[in-house]
Amino acid sequence: MTTLVVGGAGFIGAELTESLARQGEPVVSFDLKTLDIDHENVTSITGDVTDFAAVEDAVETYEPDRVVNLAYLLGAESDRSPERAVRVNCVGMDNVLRAAVGGGVERVVYASSIAVYGSPDDYSDTIHENVRPHAAYASYPLLFYSATKQLNEYQARLYADRSGGSMGVVAVRPSIVFGPGRTGGLTQWASDVVTKPVRGESVHLPFSPEQPLGLIYRDDVAALIRQLLDADDLAHDAYNTGDIVVTARELADAVADEFGGSVTFDDDADPLPLVADVSHRRAAAEFGYTPTSLREAIRRHAEEVR
Repeated sequence: MTTLVVGGAGFIGAELTESLARQGEPVVSFDLKTLDIDHENVTSITGDVTDFAAVEDAVETYEPDRVVNLAYLLGAESDRSPERAVRVNCVGMDNVLRAAVGGGVERVVYASSIAVYGSPDDYSDTIHENVRPHAAYASYPLLFYSATKQLNEYQARLYADRSGGSMGVVAVRPSIVFGPGRTGGLTQWASDVVTKPVRGESVHLPFSPEQPLGLIYRDDVAALIRQLLDADDLAHDAYNTGDIVVTARELADAVADEFGGSVTFDDDADPLPLVADVSHRRAAAEFGYTPTSLREAIRRHAEEVR
């Protein structure tokens, strides 16, 4: 089984590509930059997801059985440049799905987000995948990224139908992803909160200490994607990652207990426009998926940074 990972040199993509290769599977990384992994099962090619001809050529040349799309502009960057966000997040998604249908790909797994659920103010209980969030365009102001992710999920269903049932398309909805190597995005702090104290630097969290946070370790996102790629049948078209829910103060205290360091907060900041309490029960029931605990995850993060 050959897997094409679009965005394969990125924060999650590099971990996913390497882990698939370790399982003995041929993997093709398609990204703006070359993936720096020396493994016999990995082929790294450069290309732009907004260029349909380049995506189509990758599918035709390598004939992947499965495609993963992780090539997206993140939240802060999407809000700063809506035009670019549309090209990367929406036109790029269309290019991947269109090329996959044309190439007879069996399954596409793509990164959606907890941003599809919209404002935390709309919820009082744990969020499951069957929740119907308010449309982002009707909830202005909301992250523009949220609107692109909602459109991605519509695109996925459209192309799954257009394949006549021959191609399964499934979303992973990650919580705030942390781990070594993250750069950019509204939640860059989720990497800094461990990386900087390990290096003896102070870190600033841009919200109040009582801000609720829904976190997931980078490797757990890759693990769930692998499970969705390998499953014989999928009962649903979307799966949450869940499921480390803490306050900012609890996160800071956990990091301080492990590594020391100084963490400051911004008591006057607006709350994060992202839901926190998101269930991974669906993936746990179907695949035995279990996220890494907070303490274990920050220890693994630190080991890579050191």
